[in-house]
Amino acid sequence: MPQNIFWGGKDSPRYKIISNLARSGKILTEYFCQFGNAMIDEKQLLIDFGLRVRSFREKKKMTLLDLEISTGISEGALSKIENGKKNINITTAIRLAKGLEVAVSELFKGI
Repeated sequence: MPQNIFWGGKDSPRYKIISNLARSGKILTEYFCQFGNAMIDEKQLLIDFGLRVRSFREKKKMTLLDLEISTGISEGALSKIENGKKNINITTAIRLAKGLEVAVSELFKGI
């Protein structure tokens, strides 16, 4: 991994902590991540995001199957997202927004 301000190289304490967590198989979303001086609970972030997705889906009177059809994301994965048990990438967020016919920013509003 290249040395930079964030990682500080392989000898930095931050790199060693992340490497040890990765080697031990622990899920990083169970831990707090520090962004500047703000502490963000990633687990709560996933729960809040999932609740927003469910809220939009229910407002549109869509079932998980309806949303699966409009996004190409399986019902099982959608259920995990809505229950805050699955972290997603940006392309999945875009697919969700398109399937729910909302702006991507609306999915993250207030989180």
